[in-house]
Amino acid sequence: MRRLPEDLLGRPQGGIRDEGGGRPSLKYSEIEVISPGTLDGALRVLAEKGTGCRVIAGGTDVVVGLSDGTIKERCLLDVSRVSELKRIRSFGGWVHVGAGVTLAECLEDPSLGESVPLLCEAISQVGSTQIRNLATLAGNVCNASPAADSLPPLYALEATLTLRSSDGGRKMAVSDFIAGPRKTVRRPDELVTEVSVPCMKSGDGYFFEKLGLRSSRAIAVASVAGLYRVGDPRVALGAVAPTVVRARAAEEMLKREGLSEASVGRVCALVASAARPIDDIRGSARFRKRAVFGLAYEGFHRILRGEAGCG
Repeated sequence: MRRLPEDLLGRPQGGIRDEGGGRPSLKYSEIEVISPGTLDGALRVLAEKGTGCRVIAGGTDVVVGLSDGTIKERCLLDVSRVSELKRIRSFGGWVHVGAGVTLAECLEDPSLGESVPLLCEAISQVGSTQIRNLATLAGNVCNASPAADSLPPLYALEATLTLRSSDGGRKMAVSDFIAGPRKTVRRPDELVTEVSVPCMKSGDGYFFEKLGLRSSRAIAVASVAGLYRVGDPRVALGAVAPTVVRARAAEEMLKREGLSEASVGRVCALVASAARPIDDIRGSARFRKRAVFGLAYEGFHRILRGEAGCG
């Protein structure tokens, strides 16, 4: 795991050396860190700084991007002190997770575990304990990695985001927010303030299955989130396309025929057919498609065995 740069830990400033990759070195003294204590203050900063400012909460991805040169902004808006973003609220059949809530805090909150166990199952597999203590759910979404563990459950649960700016706010589906790998439709003056997830229902079956190159702290080679609700089944795939994708043909088959030992193999074949993977250092496209079939097969059998469901 990468260490946080010395300056962000409050230690003497130095620089990040170019270790042969050809990227320019970064001097910490060149980075301006702004840490407002209120949401209004954060929105004012974004209104003034715009495209030159990068929002940071836990920093588990941003700090790495700064050190390797993939992130160019030299102004960081640290929202970790904004109290309005540190709340988890439940009302109206939804759970609303503030953008400053860490993944560890999500797992510690009993209302979240009871209301959206599918999401919590995925969050428990993100990185290490140290990463979960820093990283936020909103940050995992805004990073827009197709391999992000939280995204397949959020797509399957049809979660939404709230974005705020000095001029107002808007809501949109998580699936509409992500435009491609590491790309979102957030405007430079906007801040994601909340992730909202519909509460799951009694009788819902669910699973999150992930394949990595090692047993823990691994980036997904492929992942599958399934929500089996009679009349409204949903399946979402991670790390096998430019963005998370829904397995629509499999969902339609589950609507028509339901989930059974007789149908599960055909359902999983349709799930795998929705994958559009590429070859990369973590696995070939062919391997990923086969992995998706296996992950879905294991997950749906967990539901059939009664091991994964809401009471």
